Amino acid sequence: MVSLFQIAIKDVKKDMDELGIPYNPDIPIFISERYSRALGKCYYQMKDNKRVAYKIGISKELVDYGEADLMRNTICHELIHSAPDCVYAGHGGMWKVYAQKMNRYKGYHISRLSQIPDDMHKKYKYIIECQKCHTKSYLQRHTQAVEAVEKGMKILTCKKCGSKDFKVIER
Repeated sequence: MVSLFQIAIKDVKKDMDELGIPYNPDIPIFISERYSRALGKCYYQMKDNKRVAYKIGISKELVDYGEADLMRNTICHELIHSAPDCVYAGHGGMWKVYAQKMNRYKGYHISRLSQIPDDMHKKYKYIIECQKCHTKSYLQRHTQAVEAVEKGMKILTCKKCGSKDFKVIER
C-alpha cells in the first residue's frame, strides 16, 4: 500500500519538475523520530570538495499528523535545499526564488518557518507563547523556562521578534 508520505514525495517532485526547479532526484527521504522542533531537515556532506545534500529527514510527528498540504510544503522546502545552487543559500538567494515560484505557480505555502498546528503537539504538556508574535514552543516537562515564565521573569527572548513577553499555556 502506498502511504500519504510516498504520494506527497511523488507529487512534490512532479510539481518541481514541471516548473524546472532543480533538486537532487536520488536523495533519500526518510521519516525521523528524532525531531522535536523541526518538521524536516536536509543533511549535507562534503564530496569532492563540494557541499552536497545527501539525505532528507521528515518528522514522524508530521507524517503521523497526516495533513497533506503541510507535509508537501515541508518536503518541498527540504528538496529545494538539495538543489546544487541552494546548498549554501540557507533561506535566501535561489532557495527563496524557488520557494516563491512554487508558491505562486503551484499553490504551495513554503516559507523559512512553518506554523505548526496546535493539535499536532498532543504529547506536549506545556506551551510557551510569545505575546507579541504568538510563536509557540512546546515542552513535555515543567522546565526552568516554564517556571521562569510562570514567575514573570523576562529571561527568554523570542527568536522571531525579539520580545521578552511570554505566557505559559498548560494542557
